[in-house]
Amino acid sequence: MKTPINRDGFIQINIVVKDIEKAAKKWADLLGIPMPEIHKGHLEGCT
Repeated sequence: MKTPINRDGFIQINIVVKDIEKAAKKWADLLGIPMPEIHKGHLEGCT
């Protein structure tokens, strides 16, 4: 799917979702980019 959204200024987007894989796939499709690698639990134990 092609989109007219200009991605040149994007650095990072954070959105809270229930299903990260499903959301990442939908956003990647919308933006016309590969689905990003998902890292879960990387902040566990951080205070």
